[in-house]
Amino acid sequence: MNRDQTKSVIEDSLSLFELNDRLLTAAGKHFNSFTAPSKTRKTDILLALIAKAIRSHSATVILCKSGYGMEADSIVRSMFEDLVNLTYILNETKRDTRARRYIEHIQVQQFFMLDYAKNKRRLKKEFPLDIYQARLKAKIQFYKRYKRPDKYKWSGYSFKELCKKTGCSWEYDVFYNLASQHAHSQPIVLNQLVSAKIDDVTTFSAGPQTKGQENNLIGAFDMLRRIMEVAAKYFGKQGLLTELSVLKDELNKSVALVNKEKITS
Repeated sequence: MNRDQTKSVIEDSLSLFELNDRLLTAAGKHFNSFTAPSKTRKTDILLALIAKAIRSHSATVILCKSGYGMEADSIVRSMFEDLVNLTYILNETKRDTRARRYIEHIQVQQFFMLDYAKNKRRLKKEFPLDIYQARLKAKIQFYKRYKRPDKYKWSGYSFKELCKKTGCSWEYDVFYNLASQHAHSQPIVLNQLVSAKIDDVTTFSAGPQTKGQENNLIGAFDMLRRIMEVAAKYFGKQGLLTELSVLKDELNKSVALVNKEKITS
């Protein structure tokens, strides 16, 4: 992308970029080197997912600035999954069974990854049998300890069920299903690559464009803000909650302005 193209892409959603920059600054101020006073499984997960959300948000903004906002669908979708998982874990206030289950499922996932490779002839000589046995033991223990053990789902619930339990059903039905089209390479995504169609001739563009930019700038902002809001409530950061509320209001005004410009243009 040349300088003029970059300038054009950024100017199309300038206010959204500015708001995302301000949110990222707030995230850096409060969480870049934040250490919980008393670390538990919940705080470990929370701090890890905040770090992941900040990185994912930054990656989304970089893609959008470069004219590849459409490719950020999968990243913003993943941020939503982290928000739902985190909310479900922290909603268990008196125990930390969900947090423990989330962490212990790492070894279950590792077992199945190794299990896929165990009988592949080309990998047999280098196969880490000792690690495989340890992960197999961890998987068996996991299945005995928890109700509804599941091969892929750490909670034992489908993601749709988790969204319902955390009050995110609307986001699942609308945002998540739309964002999943790109992640799963659905053919409908090809329409977004059409740059021109004259008579029977269709031209596809592999270069930078603004498609997907606004949606993912708004989505990344909303997901990082909500994850930070969960953290602020958990750690009692009232000042951050106020700051996030102001940014949320400004985003809503910016989105309304962008939509108005689309209608009148």
